[in-house]
Amino acid sequence: MTKIIGMERGELLETTQAKNTLSSCRVPGLETDTLSTFSESRHVVVLHKGSAYKVDVIQANGQPLSAEEIYQQLRAVTMARREDASPSIAPFTALDRPTWASMRESLIQRGASESINVMESAILALSLEERTAPDTRSEVIEATRLGNNVPQQARYYDKTINLVVFKDGKAGILMEHTILLYILFLLYLFVVLFIYVLFMCYMLPSCKKKS
Repeated sequence: MTKIIGMERGELLETTQAKNTLSSCRVPGLETDTLSTFSESRHVVVLHKGSAYKVDVIQANGQPLSAEEIYQQLRAVTMARREDASPSIAPFTALDRPTWASMRESLIQRGASESINVMESAILALSLEERTAPDTRSEVIEATRLGNNVPQQARYYDKTINLVVFKDGKAGILMEHTILLYILFLLYLFVVLFIYVLFMCYMLPSCKKKS
């Protein structure tokens, strides 16, 4: 259902595009990209050390997993051996679109369709960095956007939302902005950051109540 949320430059802003914010992906094409939205998605894709991991965050009944359950999955990701993980397609999303479209089709023909679907259907992409955040704000923005230009820290540019968390707990967010209006992104940004703060407070001992 469409809902009017405000005005910008004399034009009404409404929520038609809101459904594209999560669980959406920009799929490359030789001539034109397409938007795919996976309304039944229950997982996020975690990018770590050049590999991709599926992490469930919603149960089959539609209820979210507990913070402890999600934390244990993320901990397992950081401890996993790279040879046991699926390779990430994230670095390819930085290529020009026709080249990436051809590579994607080749990967599907070689049997990688399931792995690609896991990434494309994810609610969002979460990058867990092995390094602490840079010192300055501009450097943090650059690292969030580009991932230091190495495959092990590549961003998944086709995914609507990339949440990047550095080893010291600092975080940044990257968005594929062609899918929805900027104002809607800001609304969801506040929600994502609120969830992130709650999650960090759960994980950090200094935020927990002493028994």
